[in-house]
Amino acid sequence: MRKFFVFLMVFLVWVFTAQAQQEIILKQLGRAPLSPYLQSPEEVKTLLKRVNEEVGRALDWFPGGALGESVYAALYEQLPNLKFEKVEVPVGQKMIWMLYSKGRLLKGLRWEGSEPFQAYQFEVVVEGKIFTFIVPLRCGNIALLGMREAPVAPQPQSVPASPSPASQSPTSQSAPEPPAPQTAPVEPTQKLTVVSHCCWSPTVKIKVGAGWGGMTFPVPVDTQTQRLDFFSLVPSGDAVVYCPEGTAIWYYTTADSTPFALNQSITLWQHWVENVERKKVFPFYAEIEMEIWQNIFVSGSFFQLGKYSSYQYVGKEQMVVDEVRFLGSYYTNSSTESTVACSKTNVYYIGLHREWNELLVREEARIKEFTAGLKYQLRLGKRFFVEPEAGMLWQVRRGTRITDTTITKLYPFKEEPLVKETVTEVVEKIKTTSTAPYAGIAVEIGPFFVQARRAFLKNGEDVIKFSPWRVQGGILLKI
Repeated sequence: MRKFFVFLMVFLVWVFTAQAQQEIILKQLGRAPLSPYLQSPEEVKTLLKRVNEEVGRALDWFPGGALGESVYAALYEQLPNLKFEKVEVPVGQKMIWMLYSKGRLLKGLRWEGSEPFQAYQFEVVVEGKIFTFIVPLRCGNIALLGMREAPVAPQPQSVPASPSPASQSPTSQSAPEPPAPQTAPVEPTQKLTVVSHCCWSPTVKIKVGAGWGGMTFPVPVDTQTQRLDFFSLVPSGDAVVYCPEGTAIWYYTTADSTPFALNQSITLWQHWVENVERKKVFPFYAEIEMEIWQNIFVSGSFFQLGKYSSYQYVGKEQMVVDEVRFLGSYYTNSSTESTVACSKTNVYYIGLHREWNELLVREEARIKEFTAGLKYQLRLGKRFFVEPEAGMLWQVRRGTRITDTTITKLYPFKEEPLVKETVTEVVEKIKTTSTAPYAGIAVEIGPFFVQARRAFLKNGEDVIKFSPWRVQGGILLKI
């Protein structure tokens, strides 16, 4: 039984020793972060100030012996003037410890992710030693890479005088120096690849989604004018003679002129129909943003606002005066009980025809908007950003307008055509562009975004009225 207990104790000691010496393999970052994505050294300094107590406890466990307290004091003394470099941490990099969420600590670990990761690196000099720390951009966890001796400037050495033979004796040898205190081994700091000596690297965002932009269309119109009788235009006292199969009238009047003139068009009746409607089309939205300085982005976007079709129909019946010719005059006697007088009557030949004119205008177009502007990015939390923006908007309308014209000539006083129908078709390209400034705000939460914009457009006399507001949303990709 005694041998069994001895064996059990030896086994437990071996297990605990093996576990203490076991290396932790780290394959993923960001699962328990100290901070969301870091973008500048100032954010690293803010993080170090916020978790100073946790850093102090982490330095209590320090393989360098009693230097932990000195490193802590030097770190926060040198913090305002620390130099940060953005480095690339390779696969296989060892770390003495890493501080992560809620002040917890991983000891003796090695990065074995699928690819290197970027981090901010800074160094603290204490008692002739340089301690190297890194802070991964993605998670903000603070890690100690290692310690190395600080380079010492060479000191001038004096040549000692040769001792005299008399002063040398077997018993005059110097006493050996006491051994230095033993400390736990510290991994030497490996040289990491510097990504950028500056504190900023540009970010590119690609946004894709859908949007909304209000368009107001007029109410459909269908109106008809009251029919006009041609003979109602003849003044009282005048007379008209015509043949239904003919194309002229003989006009008798005591006046020196007629109420009709050459090439005069008299509208007898009119029918007007107009309608504009929005057609279903996916309101596609795409945008690209490029960082030109820290948190300042220049952006350009495309928005397919919508598609519409319209038609306008006008039917008009009119009498057209083709000829006015004076034929002559004659006199008639008129008498009363007291007087006898002669009256003059003028006779005119007036050539006429009746027209039925139809005009049909069909229009189909797409409305697209392009923008260019500036955005300023504000981070309010982990992967939560707000971006106020302003810029210029270009509204482009492209499409086709088709015009059909039909003219039918009729006898003036019977429903038979004089000339066959003539149809004219005109095709026009619609190309209009209007510009306006805009202002807005965008919100990004992880891979999603939503934004609202107000365009200062002037609708003018356009049939279609546009809402000043635009709303878009979708997914984004950061590069």
